[in-house]
Amino acid sequence: IANPNVAVGGGSGTVTLRLTVTSGANPVCTAATSEVTVTVNPNPTASAGTAPAAQCLSAAATGNTFSLEGSGTNGSLKWTVLSQSSTGLSAVFSNDAIAKPTVTVTGGVSGTVTLRLTVTSGANPVCTAAISDVTVTVNPNPTASAGNAPAAQCFSANGNTFSLNGSGASGTLKWTVLSKTPSTLTASFSDDAIANPNVAVGGGSGTVTLRL
Repeated sequence: IANPNVAVGGGSGTVTLRLTVTSGANPVCTAATSEVTVTVNPNPTASAGTAPAAQCLSAAATGNTFSLEGSGTNGSLKWTVLSQSSTGLSAVFSNDAIAKPTVTVTGGVSGTVTLRLTVTSGANPVCTAAISDVTVTVNPNPTASAGNAPAAQCFSANGNTFSLNGSGASGTLKWTVLSKTPSTLTASFSDDAIANPNVAVGGGSGTVTLRL
């Protein structure tokens, strides 16, 4: 028939079809042929790659820089910032139109930034765009404060107990004895893994320096 449908499978590409009209006359006349090409356009693909390793918050004003490992085919690439966990965070790409740019996160705060790679079809007709997301993470640095020194006490033969008022965030706490004067002094914590333990000092008078 003159107007059939043709089903093309197996992927994108072109198929050239030929219509031949063969003479039914007597004598037979020369056959006529005509060709037409059908095209299956490829869909875009996008992969934002594996999330870069998390980094500790940089003290530098330049922020934290991550290398992205995206890839995309069958269209033009565009990186955008999809979301950030804190309004104080901002992200700037070294080049938002290539697969593997760097992205610098600034703002002086920790958190996450989710980035999107979009690959937009340049075919005619335009095929559906492909998207892929990846998240970069800036971890908070631990903070520690051993608090104010407890008031000095007079020597007690039963030992002297002091209440500590430390604080810490973004990590696990650990109290240790840094130094003792004289070295014969002893110091033991009621719990060396909490912010506000007691410390019992024995063995005489002097000073003990504690570290959180």
